[in-house]
Amino acid sequence: MTPAQQLPGRGHIIRHLRVRLVLGSITVVALVVAVLTPVGQASAAEYPTWAEVEAARASETEGQALVAQITTQIAELDSVATASAELALTRGAEYEEADAQFLDAAYQADTLQEQARTAEATATQSRDRAAQIIASQARSGGQDLTSTLLTGAQDPDDFLSQLGFADKIAETSQGIYVDASQDQNIAQGLGDQAALARDARDALRQEADDARRDAEAASAAADEALAVQVDKQAELQAQLAVLTDQRAATEQDFAAGEAARAAERARIQAEAAARAAAAAAAATSAGQVAGSGWANPTTGRMVSAYGYRIHPIQRVWKLHSGIDIAGGCGVPIYAASAGTVAYSGVYGSYGNWILLEHANGIQTGYAHIENGGLLVSRGQRVEAGQLIARAGSTGGSTGCHLHYEVRPGGSSTDPAPFMSARGIQLG
Repeated sequence: MTPAQQLPGRGHIIRHLRVRLVLGSITVVALVVAVLTPVGQASAAEYPTWAEVEAARASETEGQALVAQITTQIAELDSVATASAELALTRGAEYEEADAQFLDAAYQADTLQEQARTAEATATQSRDRAAQIIASQARSGGQDLTSTLLTGAQDPDDFLSQLGFADKIAETSQGIYVDASQDQNIAQGLGDQAALARDARDALRQEADDARRDAEAASAAADEALAVQVDKQAELQAQLAVLTDQRAATEQDFAAGEAARAAERARIQAEAAARAAAAAAAATSAGQVAGSGWANPTTGRMVSAYGYRIHPIQRVWKLHSGIDIAGGCGVPIYAASAGTVAYSGVYGSYGNWILLEHANGIQTGYAHIENGGLLVSRGQRVEAGQLIARAGSTGGSTGCHLHYEVRPGGSSTDPAPFMSARGIQLG
């Protein structure tokens, strides 16, 4: 299948994405109304205080009313967090779909443009060669025939021989001209296809940018909803236990329990940090910054290269727009170069995904990060070799690994030669 045959029809792609985005917008509005309204209702001013809880214990009616209120608020926090997380997953999947369409179109446009350049060079060489051959034959054959006519040579055999040579010049010239014309037509056709591919690519780039902004907003909303849930739900549950068990309790009791839970969380985080440090120490080259200012993003062996392939899960022929490096679960992932976090969140079959923006319009992407392994947030500045994530198997993945991408100008390129040119050997 040629690149031109692989390229989807521009009209079909844009119509498909527009319908998807319109339907997605309707869904966003409905979910925002359904999800965010409870957040406004359950504002901080409406959450019961510990003093109110203690007062309500003295009255069965007030106690039952406060139990009902707290139960409703806990359910609302669960609902908001769940719906927000689901919306973030949906927007992440739409972002991946739009981005994949764009990357594929960009790859096709680049391929057709290169073919068009090669064909144009061939056509130019054909035209130049034809002109040289025709001119040379015309000088040699044409001059002899003219000399025969002007000097009055009457030898019939010589004259017929000259005429035959002139016919051969005309025949050869015609063939050379046809070949040159065919080469030019091929070049023109490829040039036209490349122009159409660029138009489709540019339209899809805008669609992908819009989908990315939607995904960023949904991810931020999900983070906020989760933070509110974590902040308030434990306290509400403690207050509910006081009312339902009819036992005395104070805010200080809750604070003491929170301190114990915080200590346990700190212990778990310290253990995770120790495992990450041990894995980092075992990686001799990962994270080290070369003289070019670029760093090896992780350690492990390359298990899948860049280019078109049969997707191991979806079983369809599609562009694998990066390389896969398998070093194990929890292996540290480092920023390949200094830059800014453009995206950090769920991204369809990529699972947890980080996109960094660097100088000169270059982006790098890191996919399948483990849950809890996103260590940077959108808008954050990172340095080359900085720890940004831990490898996992989220999304469409068959095992723990890093899917690493490089995107100059937003389009994908093979990361292996790109990084090699900067002194980094991947895998």
